[in-house]
Amino acid sequence: MFLYETIFVKVSNLIINYKALSYINKYAITDI
Repeated sequence: MFLYETIFVKVSNLIINYKALSYINKYAITDI
């Protein structure tokens, strides 16, 4: 159970980081 929780947290963090980066890149490109 603990293993699955850590995997879920890592995956969710990767998804959050990816969405944040794509969001920043999209607006950085439009601002330029």
